[in-house]
Amino acid sequence: MLPKTLPQLPQLDIAVYMKTATEVGGDYYDFNIGLDGTLTCVLGDATGHGMKAGTMVTAVKGLFNSYGANPDILYSFQEISRCIKQMQLDKLSMCMTMLKINNNKLLMSAAGMPPILIYNHSEKSVSEQVIKGMPLGTFDKYPYDVRERQN
Repeated sequence: MLPKTLPQLPQLDIAVYMKTATEVGGDYYDFNIGLDGTLTCVLGDATGHGMKAGTMVTAVKGLFNSYGANPDILYSFQEISRCIKQMQLDKLSMCMTMLKINNNKLLMSAAGMPPILIYNHSEKSVSEQVIKGMPLGTFDKYPYDVRERQN
């Protein structure tokens, strides 16, 4: 379910590593490059373990394929969450961080994930963005927060 190749963009170095605890897991990452060149990255963790978590990842991957190119993170989160709730997957949910990168602009939001760490190459520093939000699929119309950063 994870991407076989990584996006190749001249201004970014993208690397991933994941080691699952079981054969089927709930860890998820994915990418989408929009027509305008915006790179959308998601990083997620489904509740539960094994096949239940794998089922959630499968559903969210399909939803990300449908909504990932949308420029509005809040709309994407609302729709993904609404669809997960409609599937009635017995209290399963997806924690997720979504980033949209276009030139020097970064949009970010989170649904039940740890802080986002941002490395500033020119200053050789790391900043922490804490964005609180409930996991996707838990509440209807949750007021997720979007942060913007420009460099």
